[in-house]
Amino acid sequence: MKEELMDVVKKYKDDNCDHNGNIKESNLSKIQAQGLKECVQQAKEKKQVFYMTDKSRKNSVDTPSNYIEAMQKHIGEDKKLSQKEVKSIEKKLNGHAVMFARILKIGESWNHQFRVKQAVKSENGPIPNLEGLRKDHKHVPVDQKEKGPPTRPVCGASRSVNGPLSNILSEILNRLADELDEEIKTESRSTEDMIAGIREVNRKIHTDDINDITIWSSDVKALYPSFHVDEVAKNISETFYLSKMKIEVNIETLALYLALVVSKEKLIELGLDKVTPTWKHEGGPGQRPGITTEEVFHSVKHSLFEKPREEPDERQTRKMIALAIEEGIRAVMRGHMYKFNGEVYLQSDGGPIGLELTGAISRAFMLWWDKEFQIQVRNVMQDIRWELLLYRRYVDDCNCIARETPPGARIINGKCVIVEECIEEDNELPGDLRTAKLMQTIANNICNFI
Repeated sequence: MKEELMDVVKKYKDDNCDHNGNIKESNLSKIQAQGLKECVQQAKEKKQVFYMTDKSRKNSVDTPSNYIEAMQKHIGEDKKLSQKEVKSIEKKLNGHAVMFARILKIGESWNHQFRVKQAVKSENGPIPNLEGLRKDHKHVPVDQKEKGPPTRPVCGASRSVNGPLSNILSEILNRLADELDEEIKTESRSTEDMIAGIREVNRKIHTDDINDITIWSSDVKALYPSFHVDEVAKNISETFYLSKMKIEVNIETLALYLALVVSKEKLIELGLDKVTPTWKHEGGPGQRPGITTEEVFHSVKHSLFEKPREEPDERQTRKMIALAIEEGIRAVMRGHMYKFNGEVYLQSDGGPIGLELTGAISRAFMLWWDKEFQIQVRNVMQDIRWELLLYRRYVDDCNCIARETPPGARIINGKCVIVEECIEEDNELPGDLRTAKLMQTIANNICNFI
């Protein structure tokens, strides 16, 4: 079959292509071809900026100065980096990645530890470009027409300095998300998932003869940029600790990693000081070794650390893994670098768009959020004749089906009650709007940045 396919391709190329394999016959008119040539030249001379628009995938043309101005809101207070600072961040990320590969014993069964170490390290690694796609579906005020619609930041971070560590942690977080979804079943991975949920609601509606049905949707405002790195990392760590997920680890390396990246005070606070190594010169002069110490990258005859005084029990081991995940997430997110307009920047906060770990974090975090939302709804609405029939979410877009909330329903002291004076006012509102606004009030009080 392969030979037959190649014969067909060869015949087509012989008949229709030049010696480089380019189609001879153009589908462009002479004017279009000339226009395209001029656009390419304008881009090379940096006189115009050409991009696709955000959702409509149309062509967008901008002046460089206007484009740069439109992107400033996404750069914000992000720090501009020197080459020396870039190298320092890269070395730290290499240390985290090498230690995680050892903690998780990646390649150990095939004696490929050295190959894995080389694979997760980065040397002058690629720094992804930040680009902006115009949101031409957004309304633009008349006085802003010349500036154009706002931009959506896009950063193709599939290959980046923090990419290897991002990939390792994503494996863990996606598995954690899968286990969470098995429990709460709110994540829709496809249209078929959503349809199945709606069919189940339809059966219930017909069986129970429910007729006060309302439907609405919601989404998280700027999900990835809204992430507060420290809070999200801690949340994921706690979620893992409370889950049933098990990870096989190298305890000795895990303990050393925590000794390198977590302060002694915090280890004492968490009750992990006796099960992690102690720096031999603790309390003395000199700087405590960090993640870039020689011991991370090479075998050493004499360690800088005294061995742990005790072996961790099951609870302590789980706490150690959770803490390592927290520190790993923080390292990836705090170490995200990007290029814009010829400069390298360090992202100060939020989830890097285009990075695999950001997607994995959003899965695990939003599943935690779903669970909290459902608990809150049950607690708030328990004294009202009301029922949430469907809650299904795709990334940050939620579809909900419920019975209409009664007119006059208000949340007071954490409980939904009927306020007589508000009934007449609510009777003038559509049931879906009335219900959705009440749910929005609950949703906005679950997490301070979502």
